[in-house]
Amino acid sequence: MKSIKYIMLWAVAVMILASCEQNDPIAELGDKTGYDVPSIYMNVPKPSVTAGEDMNLTVRYWSKTDDIAKVAIYARAENETVSEYTLVIDNVSFSTNYESAGEIVERSMIKEKVSDFNSDWQTTSNAYVSTFAYMVPSTYEAIDAKKKDVAYLHSVSAEVLNMYATSVVPALPRTFLNMIYVERMNIYTQEEFDGLYSEEGELLTGAADDLVSKTSAEVLIEMTQRADDYQFSYKSSTKMFFDAEVYTSADRMGETTERESSAE
Repeated sequence: MKSIKYIMLWAVAVMILASCEQNDPIAELGDKTGYDVPSIYMNVPKPSVTAGEDMNLTVRYWSKTDDIAKVAIYARAENETVSEYTLVIDNVSFSTNYESAGEIVERSMIKEKVSDFNSDWQTTSNAYVSTFAYMVPSTYEAIDAKKKDVAYLHSVSAEVLNMYATSVVPALPRTFLNMIYVERMNIYTQEEFDGLYSEEGELLTGAADDLVSKTSAEVLIEMTQRADDYQFSYKSSTKMFFDAEVYTSADRMGETTERESSAE
């Protein structure tokens, strides 16, 4: 009878030990990813953050072998810009639209931790938890300039200004251009301006390029004030993408998927 009791007690002890082993998150995750490959998870950041201010990026990481050597945070950025510039003269619209989208900052490391991991150990999470402060570049600030904000033309890039001028200026009526470039802005003398045109009243070869080269933001703003009507809009937004990597002393790596946030 005693032997039966001992056997039963031994069986219960084995079950308890097995249960403890099965409920070890680090062991389980290590087995799933490869026994010596670390794991890392990045918290989802705020969907929008203020340009020029800090945002927190938090990662949780662990390794079955518990030999973390480095944690790194990476970031890249994409920008999208949509703009319109239109002049209405004698019920005729002269318009151009600008759209641009693409990566403006390639993926690069923005934060790194290579020591003092014990201070970040959290028993409740059974993992290391590190939070990094990242300052969102002020150049990522979202822009939403509308008609009344036409003075924002002073802030747009030379590329966009040139696109506005190239698309609109050469097509404008001669009398309107004469008013702007000769009478209002004193960019040309009357003789110089008249020399841009043929006897038939057409712009000569190279004249359009000369007009465009002399068209600054101030000139484009003046045109909006002298036209019968105008439209102007400039909207720009930047999205940021973050990911993280963790390395062990054996140079094994774990990584996260990208997390997205937008600057405002």
